[in-house]
Amino acid sequence: ADDLLEAGAVWAAVQALSTNTKAGFVYGIVPSIDAKGKEVGLKRSGPPDAEALLRSIYFGAPGVFIRRDCLERVGYLREDLLASDWELWLRLYFVGGCEGAYLKRTMGMGREWGGCRSLNDRARYHQDQRNVLGEMLRQGWIRGRLVRRARRAMASAGLNSARHHWHSGRRRDALANYCQALRDSPPGFVRWHLGQCRQKARS
Repeated sequence: ADDLLEAGAVWAAVQALSTNTKAGFVYGIVPSIDAKGKEVGLKRSGPPDAEALLRSIYFGAPGVFIRRDCLERVGYLREDLLASDWELWLRLYFVGGCEGAYLKRTMGMGREWGGCRSLNDRARYHQDQRNVLGEMLRQGWIRGRLVRRARRAMASAGLNSARHHWHSGRRRDALANYCQALRDSPPGFVRWHLGQCRQKARS
């Protein structure tokens, strides 16, 4: 594996799960490092937030520790997805009803380098995100006010996929993603484009 565990992380997770019996998993702070081990970013999670989880990875994989019964309840990691860790967090939260507990300490380090599959094909990664959200909505696992948020997140993922397709010269795939995003959430589509316009205006 490319990622690293922080010294004492396993023991900290065991203690937290033993103390908080309602928690199905625990997670902490995960800095990002490059191929040489230099810190290049920080994935700082906070207390569990369903809306934030719909939009992004949120939990750094090296810093997540899951109870065995929770993992067996929702199933293991899907190897067919580039966004497999995020999809597992969604299943834990929305399908398994597993509560997460946040540890305010560094639990591991996630390596970002040229060999990372999720970094090498961002178009597919974002398309995976859109497909996962669509499946969860169809199954009825995401309900109530979060449905609209999920549809906006679907549109955002589709638009990000379109952007990467466009820059790599796959214009037909990009246009298909744009159309999907517009169907997924017209307000999300408009909001995304306004955000792109603001970024261009600032630059």
